[in-house]
Amino acid sequence: MSHLQHVHAFRNLLDCGGVVDDPERIAAYTTDQRQLFTGSTLAVLRPATTEQVVAVVRLAGRLGIGVVPQGGNTSYCGGATPDASGRQIIVSLERMDKIRELDPVSMSISVDAGAILKNVQDAAATAGLLLPLSLGAEGSCRIGGNIGTNAGGLSVVRYGMTRDLLLGIEAVLSDGTVVSDMRKLRKNNTGYDIKQCFVGSEGTLGIVTGAVLRLAPMPTRRTTAWLKLSSGAPLAELLALVRRESAELLNTFEFMTARSIALATEAMTSPPSVRPGSGGAVLAEFASSSRHLDLDELMEAVLAEAIEAGWIEDAFLAQSGSQRTAMWRVRETIPEGEKRRNGGQARHFRTAFRHSALSGFSRLAGAVIRRRP
Repeated sequence: MSHLQHVHAFRNLLDCGGVVDDPERIAAYTTDQRQLFTGSTLAVLRPATTEQVVAVVRLAGRLGIGVVPQGGNTSYCGGATPDASGRQIIVSLERMDKIRELDPVSMSISVDAGAILKNVQDAAATAGLLLPLSLGAEGSCRIGGNIGTNAGGLSVVRYGMTRDLLLGIEAVLSDGTVVSDMRKLRKNNTGYDIKQCFVGSEGTLGIVTGAVLRLAPMPTRRTTAWLKLSSGAPLAELLALVRRESAELLNTFEFMTARSIALATEAMTSPPSVRPGSGGAVLAEFASSSRHLDLDELMEAVLAEAIEAGWIEDAFLAQSGSQRTAMWRVRETIPEGEKRRNGGQARHFRTAFRHSALSGFSRLAGAVIRRRP
C-alpha cells in the first residue's frame, strides 16, 4: 500500500477531525520543544476515545507502521518526536481531554490521558483540592505525557514524582489489548503494580489513555524566599536543614545556577532585580492549609540558621503576590533562555543521555522497538 492508502485506511477508522495530513499543520507535531529533533510522519491521528486508540493500534500493527504517542509535545527529551523514515504515525491524545470523575471523599480525580494538566488542576481546585504536579508547561502539557516521562515538577520534595501521584491507569498495548485498572485505592497490595510499568516508559509499552491521580488538601497560605547561595554551599545539607526545621512544610526547593539565571533574565523583557549569589540561587517555598501557622516567621528562623552556617549570602522573602510571581518567572523562563541560545547548552545534561532511550512504543508481539538515532 502507498502512503496515501495508509492514511485513507486510518481515516476510515476516525471521524473528519481524527486525521491531520496537511504538511503545515503536521509541522507542529514533528519537532520537539527544544527544536533539537525533527522527524517525519505519514499523518497525525487524533482519536477521541479509547476504542479508537485500540482500532488505530491494531491497524498500525497489520500495516507494519510504527506508532509514536504524543501528549502536549512539551517534553525536553525528544521521545515524542518521530524519526526521519516517514514510516511512523503520530497518535496525539489531544482530543481525549475529559475529566471523568472528581471524588472529594477519596481525594482523587479520574481523567483522560489527553487532559491538559492545568485543566485538571483547576477541576481539583473547584473541590478545594490540589493536584500537586506543577510544571512550567502545565498550560499545554497533558497527563499522558506526564506519566510517560514521569514528570517531576516543582513540588517533588513534598509530594513526589508523577509515579507517586498515580493511583490507577488505563492503557492500550501494541496488540490492541486494553489494560484497565482505574481504582482509587491508596492502600493496595493486590499483586503486581502494573501501572508503574508505564510510568517513565515514554510510550514504549503502550499508549496511556486514562489515569486516576491522587489529590491533596489545597494550601491556603504560602511564603516564598529567594536564597543567594554562597560558593560551595552544600545543597543536600541545606535541603535537609530546611525540610527538618520546617516540619515538612517545604513545598519547593529549586536550585538555579548563575548561568541559568543569566539566560532567563536575558530572555525576559523586564527581568526582576533578584540575582544569584556566588554559588547560584535557590527558590524555596513553604505551603500550608493551616490558618494558625506563621510561615514567614518560620522561614526567617530556618534561613537564619543557614546564613549563620555560611551557606547563604543573603535571602529575600516575597512581600506580595507580584514579588512571588517575579521570582517564579525567573525559574520558569530558564528553558526559554536555553532555547534562545540554540538549546545546545542543555543538550549535554538534559537530552544527550536520552538519545539511546526507547521512544515510540514497542510491538510486544515481535516488532522492533524504535530507537532514536
